Amino acid sequence: MDYTPLAFLTLGIFGVYFITSTPLNKRQNLPKFADLLTGFIFICVCLTYMTVIYLLPEYLSDEADTNACGPKSVQAYCYSLDLPACKGAWESSRAECEAAAAPTRQKRPGAILSPIIYRCQAKKFDRALSYNRKNEDSDTCKEYFRKMSR
Repeated sequence: MDYTPLAFLTLGIFGVYFITSTPLNKRQNLPKFADLLTGFIFICVCLTYMTVIYLLPEYLSDEADTNACGPKSVQAYCYSLDLPACKGAWESSRAECEAAAAPTRQKRPGAILSPIIYRCQAKKFDRALSYNRKNEDSDTCKEYFRKMSR
């Protein structure tokens, strides 16, 4: 059994103990600030560990699932395609869309181009694969197809 999470949870408990009981002040005659700082560092290490190990992977997996052609993406929900075909169709228009966004990049070098490129790719994807649409009665797909037809 891996006891690493228990060790870091113990650090958090020690952090609370140092902040509330001030053992360094009582036993070593150090200023209270030393106890507060030590407790704060212990708690920060504990929270950082818990975030990196437990929360971050969960967050990143959800984000990856909603990317274009991911399992929870609009493309997966509204089109009947397997993953390699979906990704191939999506990536095939990337260079063309980046070239179309180049004038915007030249006019405004700091502009965020990802949404422009995404919208362009989605429109080209829909034009090329409109015959593969599914779930056309769902509100999500209706709205998506409406945006793509503009």
